Amino acid sequence: MNFKAELKNLCALSGPAGYEQAVSEKVEALFSEFCQEVWHDSFHNVYARMGGGKMRLMICAHMDEVGMMVRTIEDDGFLGITKVGGIDPRVLPAHEVVVHGREELFGVIGAKPPHVTTPAEREKMIPLDELYVDLGLPAERVRQLVQVGDVISYRAPVIDLAGDALAGRTLDDRAGVMILLETMAALKDTALGVEVVFVATVGEEVGSLGAAVAAFDQRPDLGIAIDVTHGDTPDAPAGESFPMDKPNIGLGPICHTGWVERLRRVAKEQDMDYSLDVFGGESWTDGDEIQLTAEGIPVALLSLPLRYMHTSVELIRMNTLKKCARLLTQFILSVSEEG
Repeated sequence: MNFKAELKNLCALSGPAGYEQAVSEKVEALFSEFCQEVWHDSFHNVYARMGGGKMRLMICAHMDEVGMMVRTIEDDGFLGITKVGGIDPRVLPAHEVVVHGREELFGVIGAKPPHVTTPAEREKMIPLDELYVDLGLPAERVRQLVQVGDVISYRAPVIDLAGDALAGRTLDDRAGVMILLETMAALKDTALGVEVVFVATVGEEVGSLGAAVAAFDQRPDLGIAIDVTHGDTPDAPAGESFPMDKPNIGLGPICHTGWVERLRRVAKEQDMDYSLDVFGGESWTDGDEIQLTAEGIPVALLSLPLRYMHTSVELIRMNTLKKCARLLTQFILSVSEEG
């Protein structure tokens, strides 16, 4: 499998939280290349099982994305919008979007030109309820093709930058799904002494709904959330962004100290450098819901540094993605050896 090409294909699919079916179908096909037992649930979570033993590990990465929905259709055909997940209104003006109506429609989110704004307007962020999608169509035609509630996604393919960098939409967290796939590929011909259930989850951007469903269904002995964290940028506070070339291990109240130490020990044994994301509350990942499911499930968190989160130019490094997959693989093998 050409993992880089498949990541680009996966990122091209629209799948805001609650509307992930097309992505789910693609992921199920990808999982089936490495696992014989693959299935989905009524929520469109996708599962793949490997190995067997007394201990069950559940490893999750979410496949939904942030997006928008049509809130209103104005008399002149402009579309008022609302957000699905953590969309930042600051980045929306001048964006290209796709409105998934009765057919896919390209549009733009415009803004009043600076020439006709007041000094006060130029100093403030445009609130979401003052942003509109322009399809360039007559109002009558818009009403024929679009209805309130239709989903809107960024129009931004993943592109290659210098070196091993990629930038584009939905890398949060379809890059995490690719980490699952790379790990499956590495373990495909290995007789595991532990059961591993890989899950591509839905609804993470609106509260990790899919992870809660999956954890309740599988009741694993350990849940590992694979997600992205903030890559280093010049304007980010110290301790809240991390080097782009290192896997990131979570360290906070939701993370089980014993399993975190195990993950760190494996990294050291493999001579793999990593960074630590120290947080004092929620992790804002699937791990939060997994931990609270049923009687409580121990959780660990492994993250891929990513710049410009929840925008159409999210940026990762493929080599770091592969390092995360290698660390996850070696962790599974270390647990497998103990049965």
